Amino acid sequence: MRTCTNCGAQFADDELFCPVCGQEVQLVPDFETIESKIAQSEKEKEEAERKREEERHFQEQMEQQKKRRMHKLVLMFVLIAAAVIIVTISVVAAIRSRTVNTFDYQYAQAQECYENKDYTGALEHLKKALGYEPENDDANLLLAKAEYQLDQNDEAAEVLESLLDRNGSLEEAYELLFQIYQDDSQPEKIQARLKKCSLSEVLEKYSRFNPQPPVISPEGNTYNDVVKVEITADGSGEIRYTTDGTDPEKNSVLYAGKLELSQEGTITVKAVLVTADGLVSDPAEAEYIISYDVPDAPVISPVSGTYKKMETDEVNSYHSGSVSSSSEEENTAQRITIKVPSGYTCYYSWDSKPDKSSKKYTGPVEMKLGDHVFYAVLCSRQGKLGKVASCTYIYTRVTPTPANTPTPAPVYSYTDPQNAETVETPTPEPTVTETPAPTATVDPTPTAAASESQSDKS
Repeated sequence: MRTCTNCGAQFADDELFCPVCGQEVQLVPDFETIESKIAQSEKEKEEAERKREEERHFQEQMEQQKKRRMHKLVLMFVLIAAAVIIVTISVVAAIRSRTVNTFDYQYAQAQECYENKDYTGALEHLKKALGYEPENDDANLLLAKAEYQLDQNDEAAEVLESLLDRNGSLEEAYELLFQIYQDDSQPEKIQARLKKCSLSEVLEKYSRFNPQPPVISPEGNTYNDVVKVEITADGSGEIRYTTDGTDPEKNSVLYAGKLELSQEGTITVKAVLVTADGLVSDPAEAEYIISYDVPDAPVISPVSGTYKKMETDEVNSYHSGSVSSSSEEENTAQRITIKVPSGYTCYYSWDSKPDKSSKKYTGPVEMKLGDHVFYAVLCSRQGKLGKVASCTYIYTRVTPTPANTPTPAPVYSYTDPQNAETVETPTPEPTVTETPAPTATVDPTPTAAASESQSDKS
């Protein structure tokens, strides 16, 4: 093996050039001198130094590479650790989030706070819980309880009203709501809620806040007589009523046990019960239609006609022995009678139709002299006037003249030539002329009253 004098590389003996540096191989060795040896030695030292430097440099590079690898490893470890931590935190956060941000978790925390009388904390958790389930009955009820404990009555009542609108079977919700309204002196709100309630237990317990409508009897219908209305109520309080169809109020007419309906027409009676708390029940209502029967026209005696009245009783006494039966009827036809059925009142008048302000018939009425129309009408016990009856009377006064006493007639006799018999013939009586009684003059044109009478008859 040869050694290159230039680079010190080893190569085969048969090589003429150094395969490393390309230096030509010196076949004939140079004569070594001291200087050459020194140079060679220096050269070897430099070569050794160079190699050491290269080795040191190599070691430094290796050290740096090692440090870089360690740094990378540390960094990688840190990154991995950080990633693991982040993942862990994320997982824990996710798990916690899934646990905390749920209705069950928040509601459980709210219950714990409420039991520990931390009502403010309970409100915070309940609001979060209701964010997940806004219409949860238990959470809303607990929310109202917490608000009530914090004297937030209006807020609690609003929550309970909404809760009962959705679910009217929560007795505990009624209890709390009615307690709030009693605390705030608002019985009318209890009444309003009870009207929507269907729980018999609640209705019975708070019945004093829910007065029932009165009962009106008899039932509304059509009647032909005075209706006596009775109003009763199941519960304590005052009964107030109206008869004009309007809804009664606290200051309407007080029912005192007497209510008679006598006016014809349609009458609507409404009644309410007003409790000591000022609560007003729903109105009871009954409609009555009162229509009285119209009384028939009364029967008047005598009938329409012309009648005479003698001047004096003396003349009547004298004339009574010599007048005919028809004259006796004329003499007694001075009084008018009316047939009045039981239970009716009769009113009469002359020459104008009667009403309730006219004279009341109590017995026979003296016939008026002259030409007059007599009217009469019946009034039922309900105050209903009937059909008017009338008669036209022409009533005159007459003065009779006493008859002369007749002289006995002498008897005369004569012979009938045919029979040759004597026939006694009384002397003809002297003619006595009786002064005719005066008669009333009747206007051939009917009076207005007579015309009215005829129209009534028709």
